[in-house]
Amino acid sequence: MKDVRELIDLHRKTPHFNIRNIIETLAVIDGKKPVMRLVVDDAAYDLIVPCLESFDLKIARSDFRQKPAFTTNLGDTYTELTESNDPKGGDFSLMVALDSNLASHAMRIEDYQEDPGALGKILGYPDCCTVSYERINEDTDWLMVFLSNTPFQKTYSYRANRIAYLFDEKSLFFDYFPCSLTCKKTAEITSIISLMLRKYGMNDFLEDVTEAMKVPVLISDGVITQIKKSHYNKSSDTITFDFSKSRFYGWKVETNADDSFIWESNKIKRNNDILEFYRDSTRLGIMEQTEYERLLIFR
Repeated sequence: MKDVRELIDLHRKTPHFNIRNIIETLAVIDGKKPVMRLVVDDAAYDLIVPCLESFDLKIARSDFRQKPAFTTNLGDTYTELTESNDPKGGDFSLMVALDSNLASHAMRIEDYQEDPGALGKILGYPDCCTVSYERINEDTDWLMVFLSNTPFQKTYSYRANRIAYLFDEKSLFFDYFPCSLTCKKTAEITSIISLMLRKYGMNDFLEDVTEAMKVPVLISDGVITQIKKSHYNKSSDTITFDFSKSRFYGWKVETNADDSFIWESNKIKRNNDILEFYRDSTRLGIMEQTEYERLLIFR
């Protein structure tokens, strides 16, 4: 097989070929995924197609372009198909497979059949995640769906952690939105991909992405915090940290979020559904965990 580092080089050349596209390309080549979907512009097309064809992959191009339909609170822009000559049209889709007929079949489903279930299946997405995706609209972003489907637990498997992608654009499952943190099918895909990456000698790549997916997350006051440089004590259900080392993502930021006592803390102790925030030994305040305000610890 050709050197897989060519895929990493392609990622560095164009933002239209991201980290998950590297993983998905290898998964198609290795028979772990039937078809890969890419969204590209004209410049990216000229870079991506020759590279993928050099791996003996077959590519089908959409008959249409895409134009924005709506944007969610997370900044994700969802699109609708438009004619190729529409001045509002921009990017377009590609379907990539080992077999040209399969690539063309997948492209026809997206272009003409509008069947998300059929398309999700041929792209290797879990049925439960395809169904949840249909709940996303202008008022309901993927994180709202994701969290509403996720039960309260002390810890979660990192294998379905889509939240990490907000910070690092890193995940090991395919390019879709998992239905929840407890999605068993997504966890299985991550495990399969992990073994595949080791097979291709991409251990450093695997460790880097895995580490990003394991970083704890606090969601409070509409702010998503990736708690870097933290330590979790399982026996006391306590996490210690330095917020100055953390990273923040504005989601549904509340008006007075900056003034919250939370940002002065360096320790959180969880007591059932109550989060107790401390600065050393001084308790600063408490927060009741809800669907959209909670502490997520990954293992």
